[in-house]
Amino acid sequence: MFSRRLIKENLGLKCFSLLLAALIWFTIRFSLHYHVSLTPNNPMDRRIFGPLPITVMTEAADLRAFRVVPSEVTVTVAGSPEALQSLADREIQVFVNLVDLEDIGGMIKKIDVFPPAGITVLKVNPPVVQIERLKNDAKNPPQ
Repeated sequence: MFSRRLIKENLGLKCFSLLLAALIWFTIRFSLHYHVSLTPNNPMDRRIFGPLPITVMTEAADLRAFRVVPSEVTVTVAGSPEALQSLADREIQVFVNLVDLEDIGGMIKKIDVFPPAGITVLKVNPPVVQIERLKNDAKNPPQ
């Protein structure tokens, strides 16, 4: 008696929920199988920039000298065709942040890329660089 009441109570809502779940499942399965994009009216083009120089970011009071290996990277970006066509190399800023760097040689750091608005960074090659501390000379006295 309890099981019969459990099945028949709110039968319309249960059937609607089952139908909606099946519709969502088939929609996702179809889009994954046929690689359907949910934003077909937003075409994105890709463009590769490089070699772009890497800027070293340190504190103003930090007088240590560093070498970044490699010193240049290539950056793959995506955006609207109009934005990519007018985009220049100098508008893509490539940084390695050494503000929190301790006095350790041979450290590997991630590269940060700041593109203009409307541009998305897809890939940075290489994604990391090696930081080497150079010996201080007369221009850069030790701290």
